[in-house]
Amino acid sequence: MKILYSKKYGVDLPRFTHRNSAIIHASTKEDDTIRYHSLHDNKYLQYFKGHKEKVISLEVSPVDDGFMSGSMDKTVRLWDLRSPTCRGLLTLPSYPIVAYDIASLVFAVAVNHYSRILLYDPNNYDKAPFLTITLEDPSLSQISYPPRPIYMTSLAFSSNSKFLLVGCSGDAHYILDAYEGHLLAKLEGHVGLERRSLSAPPSIEPAKGSSGEEVSWTPDSKYVIGGSLDGKVLVWDLQSLEPKVGSIDLKLHPKKIKPLVALDGHPGPSRMRISALLTTVAAFVLSVSGGRCSVLRYLVDIPSEPLFFAVVAEETAEAAIAVTAAFSEANPFGRTSIVPLLSFLLLLTYSGADVDVVNGEKNSLLLNVENKSGRNATLVNVAGSVSHPETNRLVKNLTATKIGISLPEGAKLEVPYAFYSEYPGDIRLNVWLEHSVDGQTYRVSAYDSVVTIVEPEMSILDFKLFSTYFVVAVIFGGISYLVYLNLVPQSKRRYKRATPATVSAPVGTVTATGAGGYQEEWIPEHHLKKSKKGGAGLTSGDEVSGSELSGAEGKRRKGRK
Repeated sequence: MKILYSKKYGVDLPRFTHRNSAIIHASTKEDDTIRYHSLHDNKYLQYFKGHKEKVISLEVSPVDDGFMSGSMDKTVRLWDLRSPTCRGLLTLPSYPIVAYDIASLVFAVAVNHYSRILLYDPNNYDKAPFLTITLEDPSLSQISYPPRPIYMTSLAFSSNSKFLLVGCSGDAHYILDAYEGHLLAKLEGHVGLERRSLSAPPSIEPAKGSSGEEVSWTPDSKYVIGGSLDGKVLVWDLQSLEPKVGSIDLKLHPKKIKPLVALDGHPGPSRMRISALLTTVAAFVLSVSGGRCSVLRYLVDIPSEPLFFAVVAEETAEAAIAVTAAFSEANPFGRTSIVPLLSFLLLLTYSGADVDVVNGEKNSLLLNVENKSGRNATLVNVAGSVSHPETNRLVKNLTATKIGISLPEGAKLEVPYAFYSEYPGDIRLNVWLEHSVDGQTYRVSAYDSVVTIVEPEMSILDFKLFSTYFVVAVIFGGISYLVYLNLVPQSKRRYKRATPATVSAPVGTVTATGAGGYQEEWIPEHHLKKSKKGGAGLTSGDEVSGSELSGAEGKRRKGRK
């Protein structure tokens, strides 16, 4: 066995081309490019770019180098291995699933949320489909009303192109007449892969889950082989199935077919993809998310002829380590899934998720772990992720909590796990436990269900609320004041100028009474006294300029000196 890695880009939906040494596959990392991979020297031969979101369906033409891809960007692209650019584009209202018939004369496109299957002529794909099939199962209305929608995850034509196998994520697959669109049969008896583990509670809204590669035709199209969530492999006999003619009656219940054989062999979910070889039936999976991958071979003793096939199964450690999870009682918003389940059983509609989780706050889960492996195990860590509830597209990985505790055989342990949510609305919450036994690491799903992220309850006594309002009020007040100063015209203030003080002129005739020709009443009394004692000596107050003295007075002063 040769193992090739693609750690940088990841591998999803591997498909063999007409060369047994090359495949094409979708990517799970970096981008949504489709890659043409040589298995001989482990090199990429071509890159096919164009899709803006994850590729969820990929099929190779059985007669030439063409292939189709369907993406979550709601487009179908037609390609050729010899050219990196797509040669055709279909824009659809929802996520598409694609398939070729055995002669590549027709290709089918299933459109989820509308329950429609469109059949196109490859030479006229730019025109309207020549046949539109409506997939409606009236028996679903006996379980709930309104009936639960059908989520299609795979399409496959029979080898004679008469029938169309529609794989679904629920507990039923369907067989359609590929010529006129009649619903012929309903395949039951398996557990759908809509949930990722048997311990996960069922959800009301349909989802893809891990479904998509678990059901296939045998090369002669006499049987259908399918996997199941409980690990069983089932075989349905379709040899007695005949096409219908006439008008289509959507209210007519389909024929229910139970498995001819149900085989056990592994504990985990079983999935497969059968290549259309003429002599043998083979299956392969290049990427398995978590757990180990094993190949089991079966020889089924069918009365008409022996049937040999191989099944690729995903082994999980659920039988070894049992883990269940529930929200802590301290979480005021947590509620168990019994409410929507009872509503579902009572034929009531329920539009919410199973559990409410508080946005922006610490939410706690309590994991109950029991070691049933018969060997000592070591609990490594608890981690989780949130994804889109319908498409299962990863939104964010949650923080992992390391444990590092040894769990002896038969022991039980409660492990707390806390996470913070940042995405309001419905999301799919997946929490798992990783443990190691004898050097091998295993992952066990503890919680996998749709939850609703709700806002926390408000209280008028909440300090955070008060502080938030105060800060907002201050900011708003400051902005309002600046706007007022800049936009509202301000009145100009008028300032009065100070006028200098004026000295009033003396009224009437002024008569000089002093010896120097000045008025004595204007001179302070102590200056007058000094003047009298000192005779004709002048004080500072008696000084006058030379221009004010008469000629005689000036001569007298010069004589005194």
